[in-house]
Amino acid sequence: LGRKKILNRSMIEIFGKRLYLNFKNHIPKVLSGQKVNLDVSFRCKELNILHLFSLVPDMNDADEVCGFILVASDIKKYKEIESELKKAKKIADIANETKSAFLANMSHEIRTPLGAVLGFSEIILNNEMSDFQKQNVIGAIKRNGQLLSNVINDILDLSKVEAGKLEVEKTNLLFDEIIIDIKSLLNLRATEKGIKLSVYADENVPAVIQTDPLRLRQILLNIVGNAIKFTRYGEVEVKISLIHDSKQSKSLLAFVIKDTGTGMTHEQAEKIFAPFSQADISTTRKFGGSGLGLILSKKLANALGGDVVLNKTEIRHGSTFTVTIDAGLQSKSQFKKLDLNQLAAPFEKKDEKFDFTNLKILLAEDSPDNQFIISHFLKASGVDLKIANNGQECVDLALSEKFDLVLLDLQMPVMGGFDALRKLLKENYKTPVIALTAHAMKEDRRQCLEAGFKDHLSKPISRQSLLKSIHHWTLGNIQIS
Repeated sequence: LGRKKILNRSMIEIFGKRLYLNFKNHIPKVLSGQKVNLDVSFRCKELNILHLFSLVPDMNDADEVCGFILVASDIKKYKEIESELKKAKKIADIANETKSAFLANMSHEIRTPLGAVLGFSEIILNNEMSDFQKQNVIGAIKRNGQLLSNVINDILDLSKVEAGKLEVEKTNLLFDEIIIDIKSLLNLRATEKGIKLSVYADENVPAVIQTDPLRLRQILLNIVGNAIKFTRYGEVEVKISLIHDSKQSKSLLAFVIKDTGTGMTHEQAEKIFAPFSQADISTTRKFGGSGLGLILSKKLANALGGDVVLNKTEIRHGSTFTVTIDAGLQSKSQFKKLDLNQLAAPFEKKDEKFDFTNLKILLAEDSPDNQFIISHFLKASGVDLKIANNGQECVDLALSEKFDLVLLDLQMPVMGGFDALRKLLKENYKTPVIALTAHAMKEDRRQCLEAGFKDHLSKPISRQSLLKSIHHWTLGNIQIS
């Protein structure tokens, strides 16, 4: 305030009546020898500053109170920092709670199919079942293994999105193919629940779009699959149209997914697109799933130039979601008029048959279980198979015998797959070498191809993917990119 504004003036003149009354009540305490601290807002003309006021007794030489000293410290910034720290702590606590709930759900979602796989495996080992029962048990093992794989894939995909490492590959895509594909995959699930799945498309939808077909399928399977999952009776309807986004000057393909399912409350709806969260934790236990489908679909749609939004929801009356993606380059021809709703049951593509009778293949794999599985796949197709248990054995066998192809695991004892390949290439080895690995990221595939592998197959190994790759690199003329 300045020395001149304080000298020879009373406290009521300096601070005003309201603030003085705050001090007045404490003056007897400080005159009795007590120190008093006060957090009050001090107004001085335009200023409104939060101060910490300290009333300190002033002692004379006889150690008697002869007055008091008032010390004012501006603590507004400290209070703002304190407030921000409290907010940050609250956010961190909420994040920890949601992540703990997420981990609990993931534990449940991973352990449930894993328990089924282990339990059914024990049952089948007892060898006390009929062939029909064995088929059912084997089917259950495969089904639960796929569930486990789906949960892991969701977690990995979301991790890539959060890290900004998700890449999309846009290609020209026949639109009717993806719609028939989605209808085929999901219609059985709807039929089993006694609900109707309807798919309609406007005439202005182009026959060809440019997008990432894998990611578009993933989004639609998640959103339409959710609609079916949470609908006990009634129907799920998908309407597709082409809309123009004037802000971005581009055409968007819109999928409006409407169901007659359980719906959500306003509070639940606000949380559904939050990472590591579901509308309700009990949802996972009741309906299954990782709880990552919506947030993952939204981020994938963002990567494809669109979005996923919840348009409407009402408890016991269902929900409506809209998925949009950038349609990309479009052909002049219009969407073919297909009677999509006549597709009553899903179709399954039959496995291709391969005859590898004259092929000799070297498999380098240290896991006995994986050796057994891959050997079974290959020998059933007539392959003459030889097995190496580590990278060094692989190099020795590959250089001493003639093979048509080498299947090389990346992580093995003695010598890993990359080191083994480097040794072979140093010897000018010309036989195609395919990488087998549990590292399934796109960057892992790129690293393998750059190192000199002809192809990259991620575990768990799919029989058809394995046989197709072998065919391409031995008997076929089509290269895998």
